[in-house]
Amino acid sequence: MIDFYKRRTGLIYLLLFFLSACEEPPKFELTNTQDPGSDDFIAPPDSVTVGSYDDNSIIFHFVTADIDSILLERQDLYDSLSFSAALTGSSSYFIDSVDVIPNIEYSYFIRFSSALGQSTPTFVDSFFHDFPAADSFTVNQLNESTVELNWYYCYSNHFEKDVDSIEWQIEKYFLNGPNNGDTLTIDTVLQVSSDCHYGIVDTVELGDSLQYQVQLKTPHNLSEIKKTDPLRVTFPNVSDFGWIPINSSTIFLSWSLDNVSSGYLESVFLKNNLSGGDILFSDTTISAMYIDNVAEYYTTVEAGQSILYTLKWCGQGGTCDSSEFVAATFPIYNMEYIPSISNFPFGTADNEITVGSSDAFYIDIYEVSDFLYSNPEVNSSYLQESIPKDSLDFWQARQFTNDRSVAVNQFIQAEFDFEDTYDNPSYDESYDSVKVGFHIANELEWEIAASCRFDFFSGTFQEKLSYPESVGSGELSCTYANILGCFGYSTPVGFYNGENYPYLESRSPSGLYDVCGNLKEWVEKYFNHDDNRVILKGGDYLSSAAESKTTSFIYENGSVSHKTIGFRTAIRAEPFLEHWYEWISNE
Repeated sequence: MIDFYKRRTGLIYLLLFFLSACEEPPKFELTNTQDPGSDDFIAPPDSVTVGSYDDNSIIFHFVTADIDSILLERQDLYDSLSFSAALTGSSSYFIDSVDVIPNIEYSYFIRFSSALGQSTPTFVDSFFHDFPAADSFTVNQLNESTVELNWYYCYSNHFEKDVDSIEWQIEKYFLNGPNNGDTLTIDTVLQVSSDCHYGIVDTVELGDSLQYQVQLKTPHNLSEIKKTDPLRVTFPNVSDFGWIPINSSTIFLSWSLDNVSSGYLESVFLKNNLSGGDILFSDTTISAMYIDNVAEYYTTVEAGQSILYTLKWCGQGGTCDSSEFVAATFPIYNMEYIPSISNFPFGTADNEITVGSSDAFYIDIYEVSDFLYSNPEVNSSYLQESIPKDSLDFWQARQFTNDRSVAVNQFIQAEFDFEDTYDNPSYDESYDSVKVGFHIANELEWEIAASCRFDFFSGTFQEKLSYPESVGSGELSCTYANILGCFGYSTPVGFYNGENYPYLESRSPSGLYDVCGNLKEWVEKYFNHDDNRVILKGGDYLSSAAESKTTSFIYENGSVSHKTIGFRTAIRAEPFLEHWYEWISNE
């Protein structure tokens, strides 16, 4: 009975097996996300670019893709790391912030991933994640108690993350004094600069030796270091004090202070031993030029007089210092200094020569008078009434300049000596320009002194006048000059000084009298001329207005003498000043 049931049960199982074997098995579809021919193909990251997002992150940009996640394999010199991250929606970038360290070179394999699989990898080779130092870092002393720190850092050139402000860590190193070896940390937050420039002001003490370093500071890292050069906090000294005697009562002064920037000083004062304690000049600039007309406050100033100047300067912090200097007026009365002039147009428009830079010189403001010619040793502020010396030839005029040099030495004592500038007045081609002494004014000197309006401080040419300044754009007449139809003879030197009504004051821009009319004047040649004769400039009392311009000249034999011919003397400034400075410093 039991066997029967067993057999029946086995037959039933066998029947069920055959029935089930006749059914169609389930289907399993194969997929390949890396096969471009597959409907499920996932394109790998395309057009991948990589950059630093911030000091702690790296950003990847790629063609927008609709994927679920991104897989990264990252390698650097020390380690390798694999990780994945979900992406939402259509993405075109990814930021890697997993243990990213600055100043390390990274390489990546990047894949896209979805529920169906992964793409093939895109290789990103050798990206250096940099956290650079500031481009430059300087320290400038503003005054005796503050310095200015300046540096440049273009954040957007290094990182893509938008930030409104940047934190900086500045280390201040003390290199001397009781704090030698100490360090002070200065943390400051500054708004992002559109021009990449950053700066702060720090408090210091006079005498400190300091050095600073700056780093960009984040919650994770510090940038590379940028240091300033060492700085010693000093108070300015006078680096240059210059002076030039303009005439017997006026001195040009210039000075500059070193180790100082604009805005350092609270005040600068200048006074001298003749000003009665009064301040002559007051300013806040680190360098200045000043023309001191001593006669305005000290009427008895003399030619060649030494004057003691005191320059005092005070900083914003209240510290002051001073220095004393000796200068002197010009030792000869009635001569005027003419500085080097740039781009002076010599001659007339139809025959003009532009002189790039002329030599500085001194020149008589009056024609040599009959009295001075007879008494060359006289050097007085009083102008002896005298007509100009006339009726002498060119060689006699040259001889007088030598005579005057010898005569001047009688009233200039010590070791300062004027020299003969002509070895042989009758035969020398010209005067010796390296000697300290008088010579006949040359044609360029004469025309500059007679016609040129210029900026004294820079020596820049401004305007050329055909007639004295008071004539302006009008016509030359007897009111301003002794020309044809006026007196018929020469007038005393300085006659047109405004004190002989109705004749008005009439001078050149440099203060010279009688450059148009009275007497024509012998001049030395400066330029090459086809004519071998000597030159006479300026017109005389028998010349028309048109013949009496500051550019007027004629050629004449040097042996000619006439009642209408005179001259004036000049001194080259360079050799004179070289010896004058030495003499004054040793006085």
